[in-house]
Amino acid sequence: MHKLRKMVVVFLTLVLAISVATPSFAARKRRKKVTEEEPAAEEKKTSNKKVEKEEVEEAEIERDEKILFSFEKDVQDWEIPDWAFEKADHVAEEMQVSKKYASHGKGSLEVQTDFPGKKWTAAYLEYVEYFDWTDYSEVAVDVYVPEDTPVGLMAKIIITVGEDWKWVEMRRPTRLKPGKWVTIRANLMPGSTDWRRVKPDDEFRMDVRKFGVRAEADKKPVYKGYIYFDNIRLTKLEQ
Repeated sequence: MHKLRKMVVVFLTLVLAISVATPSFAARKRRKKVTEEEPAAEEKKTSNKKVEKEEVEEAEIERDEKILFSFEKDVQDWEIPDWAFEKADHVAEEMQVSKKYASHGKGSLEVQTDFPGKKWTAAYLEYVEYFDWTDYSEVAVDVYVPEDTPVGLMAKIIITVGEDWKWVEMRRPTRLKPGKWVTIRANLMPGSTDWRRVKPDDEFRMDVRKFGVRAEADKKPVYKGYIYFDNIRLTKLEQ
């Protein structure tokens, strides 16, 4: 009898130890629930990041803009200046409205060019008129070269400002991407670093005499073909 009683005590001791070491079913269920919810919380955090990024990109797209030229019917008095025809390093030959490509509407300005390579050359065109851009912070233009165009062409915005008709071009050209529309943007605000040898002030954008765009190549590529310009626009100042 004494031996049986001792065995019962040992058995009860073991049962008690196991019950303490092993969590209850409810506890296991709660722990499992917490473990499953943690990735969901992390996924939600990542999802929020994606939404915020998309909203930022959308905000960048939805600028308050005024379209100056969209080339739906004609060239709208844009021209290749006479002096450009007289320079060997200027290679724009002629231009017209085209329906082949457009970044806005159905038409764009098609410019025939002939880049020979081996030296710096450019295709320049302009619009001559007095502009007061006081209410605007940025000017932009879309540029396109066909998919089979060799890589290496670039483009920039050039403006002529003030009573002395000062020629002001962007500090750096933007590289064009064959088969894709590329937007060139230039900041007009005081302190802008987009312009070469000029520190814009409030008067900088008040007296614009000419607006021009220039495609260029530095020694390469060799390219005889078309370049397209479209959707020339201004971005309004934030109130």
